[in-house]
Amino acid sequence: MHVYPGIFAVAGLIRLGVTGSGVLSHWSQAIRDTEFLVEMRLRNYEQDKGSEKEEKVRDGDDADSVVGTEGAMGAMVD
Repeated sequence: MHVYPGIFAVAGLIRLGVTGSGVLSHWSQAIRDTEFLVEMRLRNYEQDKGSEKEEKVRDGDDADSVVGTEGAMGAMVD
């Protein structure tokens, strides 16, 4: 007579576990996607900054205005 509530409880716990696992999986994937997009934006930003530095050096701007090792190396060569 008390078997049916136990079966119901076990089935409910199994369903809760499956649903919870799915929700956590989707949440985890959303976090990974967001972090990937942030990383790609940062990489694109770094590439854009690098190309701006190269353009300044090519255009003949003062090498001291370029920040980083490129400017230091350019200043040493001049």
